[in-house]
Amino acid sequence: MKIAVDIMGGDFAPGEIVQGALAAAERWPEHQMVLVGRKEALPSDLPANCSFHEATQVMAMDESVENLHHKKDSSIWQATRLVKEGQAAALVSAGSTAAQMAAATLLLGRVKGVSRPAIGSVVPGLPAKRVILDLGANNECTPDMLLQFARMGRVLAQVLLQRQNPRVALLANGSEEHKGNELTRAAYQLLAHSDINFIGNREGNDLFSGDFDVLVFDGFSGQIVYRD
Repeated sequence: MKIAVDIMGGDFAPGEIVQGALAAAERWPEHQMVLVGRKEALPSDLPANCSFHEATQVMAMDESVENLHHKKDSSIWQATRLVKEGQAAALVSAGSTAAQMAAATLLLGRVKGVSRPAIGSVVPGLPAKRVILDLGANNECTPDMLLQFARMGRVLAQVLLQRQNPRVALLANGSEEHKGNELTRAAYQLLAHSDINFIGNREGNDLFSGDFDVLVFDGFSGQIVYRD
């Protein structure tokens, strides 16, 4: 697999990002790393499974995402473009989340039936790992968006966690069907009448020990529940 790495994005970029990419290249020599960023950030020699793609601009962590339109040579945009053009299979960036989501949406597009992308993560748990989303991409959500998140989370759990029929739960302030706000109550009904293996509401204290494979919530709650 060829992976594009935005070496300019992140609080400790580019030094720590470059070191991490080189460590990954050494650990997984069967994969190719494409380091995207400014040339002066690189060491004099790169391993055989590392290459370089120059990007002269940087999207700052606190910069308005609107500036992305004027920074088409930024490392985030260029790394995403490599995936768009098939020159990389995936990309990694520790930079601005908003800029990365915007670049992915504009360049890679959305899957049919998905109105807004979500941020998901695989988190540790007892007895097993699970997928949680949305972690902050969408503060304002509709019930249908939560259903879409559930479908995306189900696919992630199938692919990443090898769960054949993932159990999907909805975050609420109680396990009963009638608990939650207007959004979660309406989303509950959509999930319950979908083709998803929906097992009902779960509470915040179930995050790492609940009996689910996927936990769904709006992005505002996600920022509160799981801020990395």
